[in-house]
Amino acid sequence: MAPSGGSIMAFDAFPKTLDDLKERTLGGAAVSVAATILIAVLFVSEFRQYRLIETVDKLDVDVSSTHAKIAINLDITLPALPCSEFVVDAVDASGVQQMRLTDALSKLRIDRHGVPIDVPKAVDWAHTVAPAFRHRKVLSLLESVTGSLRETLGEIDADVEVEEAAQAHAGDGEHVEGVPHTHDEHLAYRRMLAHRAMALQHKLDAVSSIAQPTAALSDFAHMSREEIRDIKARIDESRLYSAQQAEHVSANLDAMERNLLKLQAGAEGASVSNLQEALKIRLDILADNLRGFVSPSDIDRRDSYSDMALLVHRVLNSTRLLELGDDERSAVLDAAETMQQSLDELKAGASGTARARAERALSRSVELVREALEGAPLPADYCGSCYGAEREASPCCNTCDEVKAAYRAKRWGVLDEAQYEQCRREAKLHHATQAEGEGCNVFGSIEVHPSSGMLHLAPASTAQHTASGAALPALDGVRHADVAHFNASHTINRLSFGDDFPGQLNPLDGVVRISPHGPGVARYFIKVVPTTYLPLRGQEVRSNQFASTEHFRSVREDDRLFQMPGVHFSYDITPLRVRLEERRGRTFVSFFVRCAATIGGVFTVAGMIDKILYSSSRLLTHKLNIGKAS
Repeated sequence: MAPSGGSIMAFDAFPKTLDDLKERTLGGAAVSVAATILIAVLFVSEFRQYRLIETVDKLDVDVSSTHAKIAINLDITLPALPCSEFVVDAVDASGVQQMRLTDALSKLRIDRHGVPIDVPKAVDWAHTVAPAFRHRKVLSLLESVTGSLRETLGEIDADVEVEEAAQAHAGDGEHVEGVPHTHDEHLAYRRMLAHRAMALQHKLDAVSSIAQPTAALSDFAHMSREEIRDIKARIDESRLYSAQQAEHVSANLDAMERNLLKLQAGAEGASVSNLQEALKIRLDILADNLRGFVSPSDIDRRDSYSDMALLVHRVLNSTRLLELGDDERSAVLDAAETMQQSLDELKAGASGTARARAERALSRSVELVREALEGAPLPADYCGSCYGAEREASPCCNTCDEVKAAYRAKRWGVLDEAQYEQCRREAKLHHATQAEGEGCNVFGSIEVHPSSGMLHLAPASTAQHTASGAALPALDGVRHADVAHFNASHTINRLSFGDDFPGQLNPLDGVVRISPHGPGVARYFIKVVPTTYLPLRGQEVRSNQFASTEHFRSVREDDRLFQMPGVHFSYDITPLRVRLEERRGRTFVSFFVRCAATIGGVFTVAGMIDKILYSSSRLLTHKLNIGKAS
């Protein structure tokens, strides 16, 4: 009787042999060991391929929200430019400032070797002009005002001395060619004009009583035209008029002559009122002629005052942006207003004691502003306030560091340094002098709108409006001498857009640019590509990749078109998005199938090799035995 399950055992594809019938050989063992080692190597390789993570990229149109912000991560070192010499700002393509209170950029003062010499300080977004640059700019403008004032007063004094010496040598009543007219000549000319005006007034009174003024009108018109020609000739020969004043008075006289011709043409029906109108016009012309009377010194003086008025206007605008205490700011603005008022009075033609008083007020106001900016010398017995942190051992705080030390001793937090007089005074000294051998490291991140924009490191902001729409003051009158110290050499330690992700490449990291001539303009044009990174495990990372080109040029004094030096990053956001997705190189089923195929294939080939070796060995042994028998 057949054993149970015999019908099923007929399907056994792996029939077994008795152990007694199995023969183990040395060659079979060698083949088996080699096959096992090969299987292990291939299995490890397949497992590594299974565990390998590959990144697949895909390009799509970016339809993400336009309200999302892009973070710009910046770490740049300017080894030859102090932190107070430049501002950092970000603007969009329309010139609107994009800085926000949540942005976290800091400046760190470093020495020429890159070693920090202070603690990092947050970038003040309210600064649209670098503090040191603005401070020196105001001092430079004040120096120009002072120079113009001294030059004007010096030239006038020299003219008076030359005039007095020449007239003394020539004698009374004789005018020396090339020397301005003396005060007596001015007075005589004024008296002559006043006398002629008075004579005409008498004629007016006389003609007013005439019953039939027709003939008198004709005679007067003829006389007035002759007098006009005489006055015009005197103006052409006189040195008492500037070219502009002479042209103005001549034009008025020409108009008067035309009016007289019209009156003379209608003399038949003329009345006393017509004659009075003509005389009034004539007197007005003479009065205008008298007002146009100036000396060459007065002309030069008024031109200089007009130039100084423009400088003072720029001083007033720039001073409003300075970091000053309330009392200092009030004193500076009052002095600047006094300067403006004094110049308005001088331009209006003040003379004598009024002119001297206005000039003294102008000179004193300039000195007051200069003292406020440079700081007056401290008295020998100066004892600065510690602002409530006084100690018995040291009741005075004469420096900014002493104020900070006193606060630390009290375990108080140091507030804004601009609130302390000692810190403001030291900042003035630091701003007024360029810190040799000092550099700056700017690091941190800012968030901007996902649109085209620019990031600047420059002496002044290029933004035209704040994010709220308020207009920002413009910096005018910048010359090459004002920015000659701006060394644009820099090292970009890091520049990226958005969060980091594995395999990210930032092409500007480690870029070094040297400005051989000091001031220069470095421009980087960046194309930003939004990128989404999907890791195998974890949340997706929304970031950005970018490519860049660059341009650098030195700013020279002989450049035809002046450019503000600085380091500028212009970025443009593309409307496409790259999708990077991590995935396994193979599935588990694929890994299992390949492993099974590898093991089966190796053992099959090993069995074939073993069978060949075994058959060859037996055949060789059989032939050897036949040979021995024969």
